[in-house]
Amino acid sequence: MFLMLAAALLAQPADVASTGAGAGAGAGRAFIITCDCDTAVRRARIATAMRRHGARILYTYTELHGFAVAAPRRADRARFRRTLMRIPGIVAVQDDGMSQVSTAS
Repeated sequence: MFLMLAAALLAQPADVASTGAGAGAGAGRAFIITCDCDTAVRRARIATAMRRHGARILYTYTELHGFAVAAPRRADRARFRRTLMRIPGIVAVQDDGMSQVSTAS
């Protein structure tokens, strides 16, 4: 839970002009990618591979080593997820979504 909150706070918007991302651009088709990308070179290599498969990068999480990406409009979500998981350096692919902090009684 803390990781997701920290990710939101540390997110850096991608270059909106180059990705075409706008408000809600990835809604329903977005994924959070965790990767072995602790250097700019590794991040760039993984970002290029994801774009080759049609992903639009919405955010880059430099401190947490990951991305928020949107799948192509007509892509099958399960197939797209499997495609991303085959990219060398990607550790996990999770659905992006809203989360709430719950209080334990």
